[in-house]
Amino acid sequence: MGIGQNAEVRHMESRFSVGMVYGMLLSIPLWISAIGWFRLVAQGITMFLKLRFA
Repeated sequence: MGIGQNAEVRHMESRFSVGMVYGMLLSIPLWISAIGWFRLVAQGITMFLKLRFA
């Protein structure tokens, strides 16, 4: 394995980690909205069940 190949592998690794971090940062709003919707739906279901079985 030559010096050039080694540098190329290292470059790919750093680019991959940057891509992962970027992807995680981009998905944070998606996670927040998903959790919000999930809580909203759960709240609605509990309210519905409380009204129904009150």
